[in-house]
Amino acid sequence: KGQTVTINNITKDKVRTSNGQFKISQSLKPLLKTSNSTVLANAEATIVVKNGEITSITSLTLTKSGTNNKAMYFDGGDAQIDGSLTVNADYVKVQNVTIKDELIVTNRVKKAITIDNVAIGDTITFKPLMARNIKWLNVSLKDIKSPNINMERSKVNVTADKTISKVDVVGKVTAFEVIANVDKLTIDVEQDFSLYGEGKIEQVIVKHGAKVALDSGHLINKVQIDDKKASGTLPVVNKTELSNLVATPP
Repeated sequence: KGQTVTINNITKDKVRTSNGQFKISQSLKPLLKTSNSTVLANAEATIVVKNGEITSITSLTLTKSGTNNKAMYFDGGDAQIDGSLTVNADYVKVQNVTIKDELIVTNRVKKAITIDNVAIGDTITFKPLMARNIKWLNVSLKDIKSPNINMERSKVNVTADKTISKVDVVGKVTAFEVIANVDKLTIDVEQDFSLYGEGKIEQVIVKHGAKVALDSGHLINKVQIDDKKASGTLPVVNKTELSNLVATPP
């Protein structure tokens, strides 16, 4: 679908790419605008072109990092990407965009990413980072309606101001922190795993794992351990609730 190009720069009416210059269709002007020229420099895009005009972006990869003090802003102006958006740079803030498929966070994102007012058709996927001493990655989700997260990377801390529908923790992940309410957390890991954070989790399903520590600060409604070999440490009910339970005569 379309041709893959590297974006060089953006003027008011045109996008200069590795495949030449193109005009911008009305629907993409809010995204391919001059204020995004910096963040989109050297971005890789798959574009559909009709009569010399970009009518659709079927994939976009951001490669420009910000810094600890100054995030690199990508504002989609409420336009749509007809495919996946990949963030391949650190300290990026993605906002006001509709992504038809996945939002992919690669292992180049080392310290922080913010995703604000973004509609995502598929999952937010965190690709694995195979390093010896992995540092925690801070992820901030703001105003994201019922996201689904596919967590393939260890030591990610997700904070969200709206309920997260589903988190699937998979593969070689050993630790995950979530400060938010979650409807369903599935743990399907190869070894020991620890959950950290706070918030309410409706349901935890342990499909696979060794020692699975769920004694985080969360209030967990239901825990289901499918893996007969896995051993789970369950959340400790907080003391006031415990004393209430003990104090209430049958």
